[in-house]
Amino acid sequence: MSHAALLFPMLADPGLYTYAPDTRRATVDALVERFAALERGAPEGEGEDEIWLNWWLQRLDTGEPIGTLQATVLPDTHAWIGYSLVPAAWGHGFASEAVAW
Repeated sequence: MSHAALLFPMLADPGLYTYAPDTRRATVDALVERFAALERGAPEGEGEDEIWLNWWLQRLDTGEPIGTLQATVLPDTHAWIGYSLVPAAWGHGFASEAVAW
């Protein structure tokens, strides 16, 4: 969870939550708790047959953190993919590259 402190300033940007059904975490500890919940996977009784995968994204040229990528893999091997990028990374193809990966 050491990456939570690294990602916290980026994920604190209120602009990330305008259209996304997520809540901005007020502290690094709250973000650590959120990441821990995501690592555990679906709550009991809800999608227990799903596999939850989570990554943080960084620029290859600078190493700067730019967002997160999540995939929920369903039993039929289809997946739901979601991502959140810092506004400075919008429009540069980073999300497309991450999703293609």
